[in-house]
Amino acid sequence: MVKVVLDTNILISAFLWSKKVKKSILPLIEENKVAICFSQETLNELLGVMSRKKFAPKFTKLSLTPRLLVDRIVDRENVIILKKPLPAYSEPIVEKDPSDDKFLYLAKEAKADYVVSGDKHLLSLGEFEAIKIVSVDRFLTLISSPPTS
Repeated sequence: MVKVVLDTNILISAFLWSKKVKKSILPLIEENKVAICFSQETLNELLGVMSRKKFAPKFTKLSLTPRLLVDRIVDRENVIILKKPLPAYSEPIVEKDPSDDKFLYLAKEAKADYVVSGDKHLLSLGEFEAIKIVSVDRFLTLISSPPTS
């Protein structure tokens, strides 16, 4: 199974905003075609972002709370949650937005195949320690293509 770290912006898009992302990413999760990796740090960020006032109308419309949605996500068998805290490094990897480093550390610790993001700072790296950093469209292309020998 392909292991993937989904940046917070991708998860927010999938659950609250983008029909395209929702129709492409959620079926992969629901059909157990990918394993989604989280750390406590990335879960905290997801919950914090989803708890912002601007998202409240979306949650009301869905009859959900941010906590309930996060619980539904992490309760799946194809979700990997690192039990230990992510390591702290002295030098930022994503210099323009060091807060994104947590996704790279998570990918490394979880031995993920991909980091999927819409963040230009992460995408500009291309890869981190042989882990591909890709957009949703690129990810979908890569996992739907037959492996080359």
